[in-house]
Amino acid sequence: MKTYAILVTCLLVGIFISFVSVVWVESESMKLFLREFASFLTIGGGLGILERALHRHDLFLQLRRLFLVHQSVDQYGISLIERDANHYDYAPIVRTSPYLAILLNDGRTWLSSRVLDMRHRFSKEGHVTEFFVPDPAGKFIDVIAQKTGYTREQQVEKIEQAKKRLIEEYVGSGKKGVLKIYHMPHFPTHSVFLGSEEAIMTTYGSSSGRRAVPVLVFKKIGNTDCLYEDIKDDISTLKKESACVYPSDCE
Repeated sequence: MKTYAILVTCLLVGIFISFVSVVWVESESMKLFLREFASFLTIGGGLGILERALHRHDLFLQLRRLFLVHQSVDQYGISLIERDANHYDYAPIVRTSPYLAILLNDGRTWLSSRVLDMRHRFSKEGHVTEFFVPDPAGKFIDVIAQKTGYTREQQVEKIEQAKKRLIEEYVGSGKKGVLKIYHMPHFPTHSVFLGSEEAIMTTYGSSSGRRAVPVLVFKKIGNTDCLYEDIKDDISTLKKESACVYPSDCE
């Protein structure tokens, strides 16, 4: 602001001196001097203001970009994006969220490295866990197997191993919480971990083979544009479309 004040003052003084030189000064030599001095102040002040305005415009664009990022966080609840989902720490949501829905292609690999977290979860009273995997008898198993490089029988075995391991840990914990396992009629286009206060989503690569895939975290922020609510609604609809296979009397 101080720089602006100086530049504006130079501009105004230059204009005033130019006016004085025309109206009140009679000496030609003095008029010439004042005109040159007035031109220096006017041009200098004007160019300085223009330069500062352009600088502020660039600053405005930067602030606008930051605002749009803030808007994504504030309006849609996007709280984190990381490049490699394998390096993300799932322990907090697994261990502490009262409700947790897990949607995976088969779940064997993911569960094998998080047995202790699931065991801790199953030791808590009232915690509800819903586990979604593709129906082993469904036609989409062939598609998943082809993409991941397994035979249909191997892909089915991976799903069955994941379910068996999950049930073993649940029973071993004394069944203090609630575990339900669902067979989906489709195959998932991404992994989802839906908790009570946040949703974690990881993408799948379009081509075959393993590679780093990003992880996105969406917070529950309580407005209609919140992406967490969209994911929650999607899982709720999926539950209605899926068959609950564990426990035997589940609905």
